[in-house]
Amino acid sequence: MVKLDNITDSLSKKPSSDAVDKKISDAKLSQIIWTTTSVLAIVSIASGIIIKTLHV
Repeated sequence: MVKLDNITDSLSKKPSSDAVDKKISDAKLSQIIWTTTSVLAIVSIASGIIIKTLHV
């Protein structure tokens, strides 16, 4: 009977699927923003190095 109470308590604390979906979409958005920013930073550093070496 105690085990059944533990299962009931665990199920009552379970987050809703909407909350989980929102957290997943937020994580995807932050990953897209981070990746885009990283790519832009790498491209700008590489172009700066290339321009610097061409003007020497």
